Amino acid sequence: MIVSKMNLIIYKGQTMATYLEHLLQKFDSATLEVRELSRNDYTFNDVKNIVVICSSELEIFLKLAAFPSQNQRYNFVQFIDELLTVGVSQIDIDTLHELRLAYNALKHNPMYEPQLLEVENLIKRVKSSLMKLITFSFGRISEQVAIRHRRILWFFAWDHFIGGDTEVSIMIPSMADELPLPLDDIYINMSDWYTVKSELISVGSVAFGKELFPERVYEFYSNESDFLAAGIFEGEYKDLIKTFAKYELRQDLISGLNRHDSFFSMFQASILAMVEVASTFETEPTKENLQIEILNCCVDNYAVPSEYQHLSKFVDSLTNLLKQLDFSLWKVLSGPTWISKLSFDIEKKYALVINNELNILFDKNGIVRIQLKS
Repeated sequence: MIVSKMNLIIYKGQTMATYLEHLLQKFDSATLEVRELSRNDYTFNDVKNIVVICSSELEIFLKLAAFPSQNQRYNFVQFIDELLTVGVSQIDIDTLHELRLAYNALKHNPMYEPQLLEVENLIKRVKSSLMKLITFSFGRISEQVAIRHRRILWFFAWDHFIGGDTEVSIMIPSMADELPLPLDDIYINMSDWYTVKSELISVGSVAFGKELFPERVYEFYSNESDFLAAGIFEGEYKDLIKTFAKYELRQDLISGLNRHDSFFSMFQASILAMVEVASTFETEPTKENLQIEILNCCVDNYAVPSEYQHLSKFVDSLTNLLKQLDFSLWKVLSGPTWISKLSFDIEKKYALVINNELNILFDKNGIVRIQLKS
């Protein structure tokens, strides 16, 4: 059952934080950190970091949650002052400005060294002002925060000069000298390799080099003919595969070598499309409209061939799965993430919805979990 209580969405006893609650949690953490410092020796940088983090979190909240449609070139002062237009008192606005001024002083005045007790009092008063926003409803402050998942992934690339393509294999990092678990394979135009590399830098952290990998792993893949590069990507998996998908070179290879011959690759792509599409609706769509949007996203963003034999089945199954979830939770869906069979079996007990045939579930926090292939 789903009920609403103080802007929380409660499902099976679990809660998902709104943007405002997420901000308040940051201030709770800062309060605890100040109390911990008060029991020990501390440095100026310890105090400075608390002020910087709180100020940064407040500024991000105002830009992304409170006034997402406002001109993003507004500065911190303007975003705080904008609160007056939605009914926040001048006293509370002045309190938020105190935090901003302390932040600015730390950045620009080397002689400014705030006392720990002053910072504790300031954080307490700012949080008190922010707590009053619970009774307000503007921007996205009452919407649940979607969890973003970053992870480290390995990828290896080989040039195939006859076909004019670069084969890229994406893998989950392994322990020690064990060979990594393959996650996806895709072929791109050989001439686009350097373009892809530059675009990956814009969506995550990328590094290349032999020294980044266990010796046995690097030697195993680099000894294959036409080896090009070995890289590490840190970021969201959807950004990695979407970047490669933009430059896919689809060929009529021997059965089993094409990306669309991999059930798992196509299934993952379909799930990524479902998660991406789910957050775009302001009102709940019909089943037919949802199917169309997921299908188009699969083809346009994740390199699933429109004629792929299982595409309709995937889209239908994922549409039915999503339709089981209360619409108010669609925007907070995140993932997918990959877990072992053991972990999947444990998560089943608390899942919001589940498809046992495809081994996919939405966990209690709205995270889409996929059971890793053995």
